[in-house]
Amino acid sequence: MWSSVASVLREHSIDLVILGTHGRTGALKLLMGSIAEEIFRKSNVPVLTIGPSVRNGAHNGGRFHNILYATDFSTEADAAAPYALSFAEESQARLTLLHVLPEPNSRRDPKSPNESVADAMHWMQRLVPKGAGNWCRPETMVRFGNPGERILEYAKETART
Repeated sequence: MWSSVASVLREHSIDLVILGTHGRTGALKLLMGSIAEEIFRKSNVPVLTIGPSVRNGAHNGGRFHNILYATDFSTEADAAAPYALSFAEESQARLTLLHVLPEPNSRRDPKSPNESVADAMHWMQRLVPKGAGNWCRPETMVRFGNPGERILEYAKETART
């Protein structure tokens, strides 16, 4: 399957792959495999996946009102930042840059909580170009806890607003 997809990506100079996913997990995914995951892992162009829980019409015709860019400041996260900014600019949307730190009492964080929050805010603000406020509404936010849980929690909170 991948060789066919890779061939089409090359032949047609594809810049972005958009896939719907079944959202299979566990044994079912192991037995049946996941075409979307294979493409996601092997593609050298960005892949946008749309999961099975996305309600029909949530896309507003390809225009977005709230975009969440979660970052751990890794190389992979940095590579995603221009896409988040581009989507925000195209839609003149609110762009939230979110970083999740370990709980302040965690042994993984050698700095004081205030230094860590200040560092995270500084690095996120550096990702936003000067003048971005003219074409989107950028906000930076730091939360504490498990990154996956906090990112999903924030996404659910903003989906209601």
